[in-house]
Amino acid sequence: VIAGSATWTGQAFGQVNDPASTITLEVGATDDLATMVVLPTEVSALTVTYEFEVGGVTKYYGQTLGAKTLAAGKTYKISATPSQSDLYELRTLTFEGDYWSALISEGEYGNGNGQYSWYDEGNTELFHSFTTPYWTGGHAVSNYVIADYTTLPEGNFGWYELQFSNPIGGHNGSANFCVHNGYSDSFNSQIYDASLKGFEFADGVERVIDHMYITNTCYVLNSLTIGDGFAPPATEQTLFKVVAYGYDAADNPTGSCEFILCEGTNPVTDWQKWELKSLGKVAKVLFNFEPSSDLVGDYGMNTPAYFAYDDVAVIF
Repeated sequence: VIAGSATWTGQAFGQVNDPASTITLEVGATDDLATMVVLPTEVSALTVTYEFEVGGVTKYYGQTLGAKTLAAGKTYKISATPSQSDLYELRTLTFEGDYWSALISEGEYGNGNGQYSWYDEGNTELFHSFTTPYWTGGHAVSNYVIADYTTLPEGNFGWYELQFSNPIGGHNGSANFCVHNGYSDSFNSQIYDASLKGFEFADGVERVIDHMYITNTCYVLNSLTIGDGFAPPATEQTLFKVVAYGYDAADNPTGSCEFILCEGTNPVTDWQKWELKSLGKVAKVLFNFEPSSDLVGDYGMNTPAYFAYDDVAVIF
């Protein structure tokens, strides 16, 4: 946390209100300088991103200050004026439009009878497919919204109908989003030959994925809130994480990063930004889960292996 509003007491800053991990400055086209103030602290990385309008297209330029202790009263130069060749464009996979809406199933657990794929051709070039029933894992487009995820639609086994829904719809007020299902651990990888699911660039080019937005599905929220026939509800000791693993075109690992879907009894119920730049240039990204011990039984992870995501932004 580096940003927020605080009151200077004459000797120190008071409590930070509305804390955030970013500071945004709007600078006019004729301005020569932008300045931001950061409270003195040790930082592992501080990134400045500039946004430009170039020929009607929004482009970006970013530079990162590495690990450093920021001293009070001292200034640091982070970036210089970029050239045109330094600028990049962010292309976003939104899951909106007729093509994507046609991929939304009727909510059956099989979903597409094991023949399902999507391709963001001509935009991000991201691609996904699965050839087995959805219950074995995959990424399916959805627009299902169930605000009350604590009440099962059809009795004790109604949580099947919660799998494709979330309580809020798509990110930023949109209708569509995508739902991930699938995980691998020491149990199901041996019994069910489970493999990790994710997406890849169909053209085989390695690119940096800047970020995407993520939230819980109703299926997971129901399980974490009141429990189900397999998993107990979350406790103060619960920690439920999803981990992204990047791979290059030769299938070598490029890095990993994680997002916490539930900490204690507080599951994520809104859309949150997940920064993925630390994966580096990737040809594909796969996802898995890391549950705390209270979410694991004799046969592996008991909490549903789902999350919803939207607006995947790729650097071009």
